[in-house]
Amino acid sequence: MLSEVPDLLDRVRRELDERVAQLRPAALEFERLRLAAEALDRLKAAPAARPAAPARPAARAAPHARGATSRRAAPGQTQQRVIDELRSVPGSSSTAVARALGISANAAAATISRLARQGRVTRLETGGYAAADAPAPQDTDTSPTGPAQDPPAGAS
Repeated sequence: MLSEVPDLLDRVRRELDERVAQLRPAALEFERLRLAAEALDRLKAAPAARPAAPARPAARAAPHARGATSRRAAPGQTQQRVIDELRSVPGSSSTAVARALGISANAAAATISRLARQGRVTRLETGGYAAADAPAPQDTDTSPTGPAQDPPAGAS
């Protein structure tokens, strides 16, 4: 009786291995199809989730070293667009600004860094950036005492 147990376990293990081998291609296809469906959903939702960027005037095409052309914004145009975006959505990250403006993340980060050095953009304590002349984002403190307030004038 005891000698039959290992044989039974070996037989069950072989059957399991065979079934896994049969189902593996279907599982891989399922995963590929699921990922493709998610990618389509993201593409479909992307234009609706992102506010329309302001119309850009056609930039002069400059020849590239390999013969291709690239579009460059007019001088100061990207900086102004970044400032406008940070005025309308203070607290945005450089990645969010890049997405909203349709520029590369590197271009957004470099532009924000340059504007911060010039004092035209500030880094917020809560994260993200804001135009230096933009009002600070609203305090979302929901504690019972509310946000800290300055003492009345003349109080010591």
